[in-house]
Amino acid sequence: MKIYDKYIEEELTIAEFAERFLGINNFSTNQNLTEEIDISHMDIEILGRDLKNGKDSYNKINKFIIKPSVDQHYTDGKLRGTDLHRIIENEKEIHLKDHPDFNLVKTPINVVDFDIDNSHNYYANGRLNHNTVDRKSTRLNSSHTDISRMP
Repeated sequence: MKIYDKYIEEELTIAEFAERFLGINNFSTNQNLTEEIDISHMDIEILGRDLKNGKDSYNKINKFIIKPSVDQHYTDGKLRGTDLHRIIENEKEIHLKDHPDFNLVKTPINVVDFDIDNSHNYYANGRLNHNTVDRKSTRLNSSHTDISRMP
C-alpha cells in the first residue's frame, strides 16, 4: 500500500474490494438479473488507459455490477471471463473466445463488472479490460486483481 498526499493507492482483488467497501461477499444475483450498486459517492478510482493518448490514468468507478453467473468461461491462467468479455491489446478489442492465449473451461464463474468514467477500461490481472457501457457484454469475476485508489 502506498499513501500519498491526498489518496491511498492499493492493489486489491475484486472480492477484497467488494467485501471491504461494499460489505458484499456473495456474487449471486436474484432471479438471474443484473444488480448495479452506485458507488460514485465513494470517489474510488481505478487504473485504466486513455486510448486517445496511450497513457495510463485513474478514472472514477461509478457502479459495481453483479451479473448472472455463467456455466463456462475462458482463462489464460490469470484472467477469467465469459466468451463476450473483451480485452484491449495493440489498441484493438478482442473477445476472450477469439484470443490465442485463452482456453475454454467448462466450470461456472460469478461475473462482476465496473462502470468507469472516461476511459471505459481498466487493468485486471495484467490485462487491459474493456468496460462495456451498454451492459451487453459480461466482464470480470472475483478472482481478478485491480488497482484502485481511494481518497
